[in-house]
Amino acid sequence: MTFHFIPFRIFTPQSQAMKIFISFLFIFVTILSFAQTDVYKPIIPKGYVVYKTSERMSIDGKADEKTWAEVDFTDPFIDIEGNKKPAPFFETKVKMLWDEENFYFYAWLEEEHVWGDITERDAIIYLNNDFEIFLKPGLQWAHYAEFEVNALGTPWDLLLLSTYREGGPINFNWNIKGLQVAVHSKGTINDYSDTDKYWSVEIAMPWNVLLELYPGQKFIDKVPKPWRINFSRVQWEHEIVNGKYQRKKNAEGNYLPEYNWVWSQQSAIDMHRPEHWGYVVFSDEKPGSAVYKDNPHEIIIQYLYELYRQQKHKQRFEGGYVETLKELNCKTLNFNNQELHPVMKFDEFGFDIYINIPDTNLKYSINERGILNKTERDNFVIAAWGNSGKYKTDEEWLTALQRYTNAGITDFFLAGSPAQLSHLIQISHDFDIRIHAWVWTLNRPGDTLAQQHPEWYAVNRNGQNSLEYNAYVSYYQWLSPFSEDARQHIKDVIEPYTKIDGLASLHLDYVRFCDVILGAPLQKKYGIVQNEELPEYDYGYHPEARKQFKEIFGIDPIDMEHPELSMEWLQFRLDAVTTLVNELSDIAHGNGCKISAAVFPYPQMARKTVRQDWARWNLDMVLPMIYHNFYDQNLNWIEFATQQGVTELDGRFPLYTGLYIPALGPEELKEAIIKAKAAGASGVALFDLNALTDEHLKVLK
Repeated sequence: MTFHFIPFRIFTPQSQAMKIFISFLFIFVTILSFAQTDVYKPIIPKGYVVYKTSERMSIDGKADEKTWAEVDFTDPFIDIEGNKKPAPFFETKVKMLWDEENFYFYAWLEEEHVWGDITERDAIIYLNNDFEIFLKPGLQWAHYAEFEVNALGTPWDLLLLSTYREGGPINFNWNIKGLQVAVHSKGTINDYSDTDKYWSVEIAMPWNVLLELYPGQKFIDKVPKPWRINFSRVQWEHEIVNGKYQRKKNAEGNYLPEYNWVWSQQSAIDMHRPEHWGYVVFSDEKPGSAVYKDNPHEIIIQYLYELYRQQKHKQRFEGGYVETLKELNCKTLNFNNQELHPVMKFDEFGFDIYINIPDTNLKYSINERGILNKTERDNFVIAAWGNSGKYKTDEEWLTALQRYTNAGITDFFLAGSPAQLSHLIQISHDFDIRIHAWVWTLNRPGDTLAQQHPEWYAVNRNGQNSLEYNAYVSYYQWLSPFSEDARQHIKDVIEPYTKIDGLASLHLDYVRFCDVILGAPLQKKYGIVQNEELPEYDYGYHPEARKQFKEIFGIDPIDMEHPELSMEWLQFRLDAVTTLVNELSDIAHGNGCKISAAVFPYPQMARKTVRQDWARWNLDMVLPMIYHNFYDQNLNWIEFATQQGVTELDGRFPLYTGLYIPALGPEELKEAIIKAKAAGASGVALFDLNALTDEHLKVLK
């Protein structure tokens, strides 16, 4: 293992350049002008096709199943720094397989002296000769896993929440439950009197644990998406002391440095650069039938990481980021016979560097944390919420529609009955617009049928029913997702909307629990202080919820001293909303209708404050309401919150950043849209049409 800091330190040098940018609160954009004319030539990561096995695998270290014989080894390992160091004097190579249960590895390590003396799990294994696996589902996330094993079969598994260059931290308590490891050796372990041939290790890692690395995904795909993986072999020179192997020391009594051999070149003695790890592509076809192809955009990915590493070096050793890319030691980037020029911008969080791909709508970007995003550009949607009832006549609607579409608004999320919305769609056919049905879902004020059934309503920790006790405002009348009758009622309400001909989507709102904690400005508005979760605002204690939870976990949540600390209770409520949304999604999709939702600003915040896990929902688009003034935040928070959602969604469906127009002047709206775009949003949604002035509309054009 290389580049270990245990314990590690987080480097936090002050950045004078960043202080300047934050003080004036503006975005600085610079077009790269190169400091030299050399052409950039990256080291392209290795690639491997992992085939599916139908055999029952016996983990014994020997890999003598038929499927193992049918698949190729990786290329032999090389030195971690590439040609800067001599080639390894022992051969190392790996095979991989997969099935629905496990990801399998078989490593073969040539070795004349097989030895080891570490027997305790999760000890620092790389102090012996070892084999290591580093793996993560993609560069768009910071976290990744590391696994090490020595010739005795002693494992060490750990979860790194970010790279060492970003300060960690490391979860040493994370274990791969169900892990199977077996070692086989051709020779004798810990016997220095003879010469050995090799040792090999066979590993099975369960998918149900590995998918913990994949936000929002609980089950393996029919064919898994590609992963980023690298392998390392740590090799020490040894000596015999008192009849036992040990690492060799120099004349001063210090251990000699280890050799680091890897599958995919890291170009530095640092395994913790995931951008250099190989690509692993999965296949369910016959072994040998698929051909691995390099990512055609890999040169762009590697170039962005080169710029990122240089910026981090400047921050760490020279006191701050450079203000223009021309201050870096950059080479010319040629792609498909075109010279591409990265763009860098600053905000209070750090920097973003992006490159647009010619002749496509794709953009790659990297931020100050080393998070890579691949997003679409140009097809940026401007949407708005409104009420169809505002327009008394067809002429009023068509006049308003002309005004809005001239400003570039294409999507309208409108409240109204199925008949009203169907009529608006019919009379708007000459306009290139999309109309969505905006429906309040769990919060149902004025629902006369629901009001006849108090047992349908959510109950707070004090035992108060939401129909009779309205938290915060009188129109907060929340149905409970734990009531089967309430769920059926909601399905009956939404189904007619899904059958509207030409409807762009069924748009769910208030599909969550009541706010358990409000933003600071709203607390002040309502004259309350919420330094903790208060029982009168903590909903979810419907009798059916309490019954079901107790059946599973053996405790009634009402009896918990600190229910806010129970992750099981939180997840239980999250799942209740998620299953409802996904059932509504099935209804919509079954009727050929798309589905969208208005949600709280970003996933982590939504889970905590309103029990809403929207990154796991089966949607076609999502509109997080990133209303900065509700939380006493500045405009930079819009970019931050948007990026959180985009990162966690990983492209599963588009995200439109919701903006609160009463809190935004025209120039602020323009800046907010820029920030939403920079964070990877596919569009913005404006609340609401009534608040849009002519000055606002001008900045949209």
